[in-house]
Amino acid sequence: MSRLSVLDDTLAARATRAFGSMPAFYLLTLYGLLPLALPSAQTTLLYWSNCVQLIALPLLMVGQNVLGRAAEQRANETHDAVLDELALLRALVAGQTAPPPAAPSPRPGRNPPCLAVPPTPTSTRPHRPPS
Repeated sequence: MSRLSVLDDTLAARATRAFGSMPAFYLLTLYGLLPLALPSAQTTLLYWSNCVQLIALPLLMVGQNVLGRAAEQRANETHDAVLDELALLRALVAGQTAPPPAAPSPRPGRNPPCLAVPPTPTSTRPHRPPS
């Protein structure tokens, strides 16, 4: 890409981001309300509004195209990276022939530590019902 093309794309993307911001919305809303405060300047304000539209609309269209190309490139890069990871996972799964090793079994007659039953206290006194 030439320097001029890079400059054009940068300018269009920045202008699109600026026009799409909330400060720009507030500023343009106030500009739209100016004829209410200055009825005598309504013709001049309408002229300037039309000039801004004639300049801004093509600029915003170009900016959307530039931002769309960048988003599409990022999406393609993400898609390629996911496909590469999927190929690696498939190779790993295909390479597994033996099942994973089993956990060692406890010795016969003994409970494993996680299933050990706590000892119960023994009492030497006989149980008597309450009277």
